[in-house]
Amino acid sequence: MTAARYLLAGAVNTAVGFSVILVLQFRVGLDPRLANAVGVGVGLVVSFVLNRTFVFGRAVAAQTAAPKFAASVAIAFLASQAVLWSDRLAPGFGPMVAIAVQGVAVGAYSLTLFALCRCWVFAHKPVRKNVAG
Repeated sequence: MTAARYLLAGAVNTAVGFSVILVLQFRVGLDPRLANAVGVGVGLVVSFVLNRTFVFGRAVAAQTAAPKFAASVAIAFLASQAVLWSDRLAPGFGPMVAIAVQGVAVGAYSLTLFALCRCWVFAHKPVRKNVAG
């Protein structure tokens, strides 16, 4: 059930963040890396709220989760930026390739953040009961 909620929250967050990226890159004319950074910033707020309340809300206090979430977002952002810099290896393929590269960058971000949230940020540690033997 957690995985399904995470996928749903991720779909909403990805749609919002990716839409911001595409509008900024192709309508406003921002550099792809800057457009991606702004999209990630918008997605950061949406993602934390959805993950904290809808996906993993019962597992970890907000005060504990927020710094870990911020660190995880930074790591995921670096993963997406690494993908975006790969377009320097094959420049000039046009907007369809640029969109595909942004899609791969968003995927790298999403998968990295999922792994970190599940295993570290919102990890639920079961309470051990003291069993006297």
